[in-house]
Amino acid sequence: MKVGTKTLGRVEHNGSRTTEQLELIILELQEALARVRTLSGLLRVCAHCRRICDEGGDWKRFEAYLSQRTEAEFTHGCCPECSSKILRQLRRRRTARVSKVTLSK
Repeated sequence: MKVGTKTLGRVEHNGSRTTEQLELIILELQEALARVRTLSGLLRVCAHCRRICDEGGDWKRFEAYLSQRTEAEFTHGCCPECSSKILRQLRRRRTARVSKVTLSK
């Protein structure tokens, strides 16, 4: 690459661009824009179950709502806070079950 040459996308130039280079840049930007899908406005979300109310008034699961309107895909797991909470609940249930068995003997 020469000194004073800049790279914009895949097109190199030294201050002046040809029509062909500009058309290539425009095409790349249009393709990138076509891949971008955004949501805007206010979404009605149930404070309890987190379902989202769509335009027709139907309440849909968060994942279904976004999958229908974006190219997002979902996978599920537990965040550290929820994992700790779930483990505490399981331990309490196990302890309660063991206590019941011990008391009934």
